[in-house]
Amino acid sequence: MNCLVIDDDEAVGVYMRKLIEDTGFLNLLGYYSNPSVAVGFIMSNIDLIDLVFVDVEMPGLTGIDLISSLGTMAEKIKFVVISSKDKYAIDALENNVAAYILKPVNPVNFLKAVSKVRNMVENTAQPEASPTFFIRTTDNRYVKINWHDVYWLEVNRNNIFINTFDACYEIQSTLKDISTKLPAGLFFKTHRSFIVNISHIEVIEPDFILMKTSKKDVQIPLSRNYRPEFLAKVNVLNRGE
Repeated sequence: MNCLVIDDDEAVGVYMRKLIEDTGFLNLLGYYSNPSVAVGFIMSNIDLIDLVFVDVEMPGLTGIDLISSLGTMAEKIKFVVISSKDKYAIDALENNVAAYILKPVNPVNFLKAVSKVRNMVENTAQPEASPTFFIRTTDNRYVKINWHDVYWLEVNRNNIFINTFDACYEIQSTLKDISTKLPAGLFFKTHRSFIVNISHIEVIEPDFILMKTSKKDVQIPLSRNYRPEFLAKVNVLNRGE
């Protein structure tokens, strides 16, 4: 799970980084001592972040206010509140916080909290996607396409370009909406504007993915922020990272 740490105490940030590194299923995207800057990062990377560890008492913006300010935009993100006081627990629960850890944070309580969040994420029921879908053409016909025949999807504002081996179809939608219809375990994001079918990948380079179509080889961008999670999900036998 991709996570973020927000705490104005840098010593806590260093300690949390060590705990996260020792936990095999967590990937730290960043540490922020300034909550306002952290909000900007979260809003720009909503689809990438799974978990946020946030302190309560911080200058300018409290942890509870930070969670509340994000509202439904961050509804898929799980928040774990960290505080030296237990008096904020009720406010945290009212903001649907997944776990509450009292400082000083110890490895046992940390592992309990993140394991709870992991179970919540894994037990979230996902409707099974249909293996096929239909696209309406300009002459008002409906063409059936199998998801396994789709190489990648690209977003341009409110338009989605669905690329197959020898054709490209344009529909009006958003990447967030179409993501709920994709078959689980087949499509993964490589960039904020791209989702790829891993079964059609030829080569994974440091900053792009190579797809071979009937017309030419196509390079799909692989963002630095998405790369760790992407490599964790594809079938890499020998990990060099």
